[in-house]
Amino acid sequence: SGYGLVAADFVAVTTGLAYRNGDWSGSGRMEWRTSDIDRKLNVLLGAQRRLADGDTVAAGLQWTGQRAMLEGTTNRLLGRLSYAHRPDTGSWMWLDRLEYVQESTQGGTLAGQLFTRKLINNFNANWKANARTQVAVQYSAKYVREMLQDFTASGYTDLAGVEARYDITSKVDVGLHAGMLHSWATHTRSYHLGLSVGYRLATNTWVSVGWNAQ
Repeated sequence: SGYGLVAADFVAVTTGLAYRNGDWSGSGRMEWRTSDIDRKLNVLLGAQRRLADGDTVAAGLQWTGQRAMLEGTTNRLLGRLSYAHRPDTGSWMWLDRLEYVQESTQGGTLAGQLFTRKLINNFNANWKANARTQVAVQYSAKYVREMLQDFTASGYTDLAGVEARYDITSKVDVGLHAGMLHSWATHTRSYHLGLSVGYRLATNTWVSVGWNAQ
């Protein structure tokens, strides 16, 4: 048992299993917790396979169920599928990740049922133009649909961004980044533009300071 942020003792049990065979790997974990005010169960599953030329595909599934005195019963399902391209040679690297999220709440303070679905995709790519210059691009999109009792609302939002960095010396670099956040349902856009200076303190240690305008 333990003592958390709220005044309640709880008992928690965790068990897991991992598997690896050549290019395949997988894992599973289950977490269970109970207390005087709530009960919670987490189930996590994941699998990954290495492909040729530095490519990797991975999938994951997470389910969470919770029953609490004040919040009611909450269930959350998260499914994830990703593909990474990271070759040993070449100037391009990229990662794409697709997620599906489903959440439902019954009872509690809302005295009703809230049901939410989300479809999210994140794409990031990096291009090494030469030994001193790198360019990163990002495009993210999210579709959300919510239902509360008889009320339904949905919306689509996306984010596009780009950043370029140039190494002035072996330790000092400068960067320029810009992006736009677009909400299609409300027809609103938000822009940002910024400059930054980076410094490599040591191997795998880098700090930066910058200025952003919106």
